[in-house]
Amino acid sequence: FQGENTPSFSISRVSQFYYCFGCHQGGNVIQFVQNIEKLEFLEALEKLADRVGMAMPQPEQGGYSGVGRGRQQAAWEACKAAARWYHQQLLSPQGAAAVESLTGRGIEMRMIRRFGLGYAPESWRGLLEAMTAQGVTEQALMDARLVLESNGRKYDAFRNRIMYPILDNRDRVIAFGGRVLAGAQPNYLNSPDTIIYNKRKNLYGINLVKRLPKVDKLLLTEGYMDVIALQQAGFSACVASLGTALTREQALLITRYTSQVYLAYDGDSAGQNATLRGMDIPAQ
Repeated sequence: FQGENTPSFSISRVSQFYYCFGCHQGGNVIQFVQNIEKLEFLEALEKLADRVGMAMPQPEQGGYSGVGRGRQQAAWEACKAAARWYHQQLLSPQGAAAVESLTGRGIEMRMIRRFGLGYAPESWRGLLEAMTAQGVTEQALMDARLVLESNGRKYDAFRNRIMYPILDNRDRVIAFGGRVLAGAQPNYLNSPDTIIYNKRKNLYGINLVKRLPKVDKLLLTEGYMDVIALQQAGFSACVASLGTALTREQALLITRYTSQVYLAYDGDSAGQNATLRGMDIPAQ
């Protein structure tokens, strides 16, 4: 929980209790995960349940947005498999142009690997066919909005784009941002809200911030590349709001890690307006 030069952390296997003589924090395994991972009680409980393969009791409605936990789990697995596949495509010969685009903007290969950046090939069914061959269901891909359907035909949602996996504070891939290489519009295509993703409640880069032993202050930026460039320059405590405006849910998430935030949005009119609105967001 803090920097130490001498042993100060004790765990009792018999009583299933931990105690830190440095900061005087103690508790059971759930409280430990809450403190070390900066999670809420139910989030810590779910993380531990997932670790041992235990099914969590669900509300009568079936969980978030009226769907069962099983469909959510399948969507998480689909996003995880897709992120690996996109990354493999980036490092393959067909991803050369995407790598050149990233390095041309000053992004080093170590950052490409750290953030798991990928490439969605210019194919209508490349991801769909690769995922179903791995045993990922079409339903899971559609729940994650990685695959769309029109007139009875299913096709990849992202094509010919540099892919930015979005991870939550439990290290799960929950969504993607895709930046076009050339030709298509819009410039950025982002995952819509799904059964596992709500952009109002998440922050890009929060999975890396939570690993920091201490966050005195945090930089809040506007986009994926802002976070990657800042990380590359040595500013580890930085995240991006997933949109042009900070939400109350994102502010509450930030307070788990620090109470001091610097807004570093773009200098255009949209960024300036978002900065002014963000300063008035209550974080409680």
